[in-house]
Amino acid sequence: MTGQQYAVRAGWRSGSAGFGLYVGASTLAGLGSTMLAFAVNWEATGFGARIAGLVATLGALPRAILMLLGGAIADRHGIRRIMIICDACMTTILISSLSILIGTESTLPVIIGLSVLGGAISAFYLPAAGGFVRLFVPAERLPKVMARVGGVQQVARLVGPGLGALVVVAAGLIGALGANLISYLVIMVALLVVRPPIRLAADSGEHPAVKGTAGQVLDGLRQAGRTAGMPAALGSLALVAGGVLPVIYLGVPLLVREQGRGVRAAGWIESAWIVGSLLVTVIMARWGAYRRAGG
Repeated sequence: MTGQQYAVRAGWRSGSAGFGLYVGASTLAGLGSTMLAFAVNWEATGFGARIAGLVATLGALPRAILMLLGGAIADRHGIRRIMIICDACMTTILISSLSILIGTESTLPVIIGLSVLGGAISAFYLPAAGGFVRLFVPAERLPKVMARVGGVQQVARLVGPGLGALVVVAAGLIGALGANLISYLVIMVALLVVRPPIRLAADSGEHPAVKGTAGQVLDGLRQAGRTAGMPAALGSLALVAGGVLPVIYLGVPLLVREQGRGVRAAGWIESAWIVGSLLVTVIMARWGAYRRAGG
């Protein structure tokens, strides 16, 4: 949600070193998460299509149910604070998963746990992370800066599956967990160090605690419904999420296993689909957003 107004602190200047540190750390975290997601999907497909579908569903369901709540909580308690808490929770989960895998060869319970808990945490982390960049950038520059940041992170996602495949070959799921743990520690330290120059300001005199989180969620739904082009955009995202992503994240690994090809083939095939979205972000970074979109 994170739909509050913003106030610039005294002494603010664009392009601070803290912003660069955050972008670098978040890109590394995205790379680690993409590697782990690939490793989890690959391991899940080894148990068959039904188990792989179950693992994917258990990861997506908490995110779908809790995402609006996560945005409201980020608005109420602070974007940066929520991100740090989520990173700390995910770090704890990764350490616990590593401890379990080192002591046993049973990966399915760990995969299911990672999917469910990771999905729930991402429901709170993603809305906050989506609003964090605007705490460094004035509104008029936001589309181009977001596109540039998105382009850098898309490169990480492009490399992630292929690199994840190499890690799985070399060290299995444990290696992917270790790499993601390092990336989460880096982003958590960066968030503790970085202080955004722009602070949130309430968009009305009503304090969020008085209105309540449920009221904020309902306000967000009403605002989305009233915003020109937003229902169509959300519908398009739903179609992509329902029709394209399962083919990429489940269909490709299952097909690769069925044809007897290795994990590296699955990794590079999954990387290929990022190229199109990377092209769009490059166009956005160069020319900005289409001003009449939804209008």
